[in-house]
Amino acid sequence: MSPSTNDAQLEVGGYTYNTKEVVDKDQARETTKTVTDWVVYKDERIVIINKPSGIPVQGGTGVTTSIDSSLSVLQDGYPEKPRLVHRLDRTTSGLLVVARTRKAAQDLASRFHSGANTVPGCNVEGSTSRIQKKYIAIVGSAQPVKEPGRTSKYASESKTFRLQGDMVMTTEGKTQTIQMASRIISKKSFTTKLLWPSATDVTIAAQNYHSGTYWALLNLHPWTGRKHQLRVHCAQLLNAPILGDIKYSGAEAKANDGTLPRIYLHMAGMELKGWVASAAGQETSTTEGKSHRITKEGTLVVTASLEDDMQRTIERLGLS
Repeated sequence: MSPSTNDAQLEVGGYTYNTKEVVDKDQARETTKTVTDWVVYKDERIVIINKPSGIPVQGGTGVTTSIDSSLSVLQDGYPEKPRLVHRLDRTTSGLLVVARTRKAAQDLASRFHSGANTVPGCNVEGSTSRIQKKYIAIVGSAQPVKEPGRTSKYASESKTFRLQGDMVMTTEGKTQTIQMASRIISKKSFTTKLLWPSATDVTIAAQNYHSGTYWALLNLHPWTGRKHQLRVHCAQLLNAPILGDIKYSGAEAKANDGTLPRIYLHMAGMELKGWVASAAGQETSTTEGKSHRITKEGTLVVTASLEDDMQRTIERLGLS
């Protein structure tokens, strides 16, 4: 799956650019790679892998190989077959957690869903066990991405739904919190019903003007887990779609072979509070530079390095 083609175009913040101007062409993937090569952490309950972009998590129409269909190679002699507890989009790279047992799967499912219906400032029961996630994204806009410290309202409407959100600065550092509520417009009245609140903390790590577009490198910390939440928040509320995100940028580009470009969104970090009962507080590095560490409170902190093509694009855009 190639993230760019000679003809592919994307519209970002009102500016249309050729992906070849920005994105390095993907080199052919090594077919000898297996799921075991992507493992960054494992214990008796879970296995965590750094999923490459372009690899589907589950099967579907036209999908012959997926992470789900390959999980047996991670069994490592344990009695139960590993099972998925969450998903990443096919074009998103980064950390993916697999449970070794049914009990671990139930524990992780409750952690992933803890706080799913809340936003910052709410009293969330069980939020101390919530899995904290960090994503890295490259976004583009016709204007500089808004700096922290301002409060602005954003809105966009269609025939069936309305998206509204606030962007505010939190009390810690230069972090923005985006809050969005999806509202269904009633056909019988002018009232709207509040549904599915969602929130994401956004930190601008770097910003630069390149090839007619303002590019930014963002650190994204989702409080909730809505479908395509980060992609929608960047495109709808920041007016800065993630590079390669055709669905929410309004562009209609596909690669010459009919596939979609690579979306430059990477799940780079994850914290599981209280995962380890007896913590050593020492960092342990695994293969290929990926690492995990355990805090004295027993929190498991796992990180996943960027793929080479995303790192090269960051450098090429002057965001490193």
